[in-house]
Amino acid sequence: MLGSAAGGPMYYTGRDMKTTHQGMKISESDWEIFLNHAAVTMNVLQIPDQEIDDVVAFVLSLKDDIVEA
Repeated sequence: MLGSAAGGPMYYTGRDMKTTHQGMKISESDWEIFLNHAAVTMNVLQIPDQEIDDVVAFVLSLKDDIVEA
C-alpha cells in the first residue's frame, strides 16, 4: 500500500484504510507507538530525510481513518 501510494510500480488492490481498521479500536497511544516504531525503523535503514518526510506526511493523512478510540 505504501509503495503504491509513493508512486512505485506496485498497484494496491486492498481495502481502504477506514474499512480495514474499523472496529480495531486503535487509540491515540497505539498511533503514537506505531509512529515511533516507524521512525526508528526508517532511521536504522538510513532512509533519506526527504523520503522519511514524504512517508510520514502520507501516513499522517490516514490517521482519521485509522484511529478510533
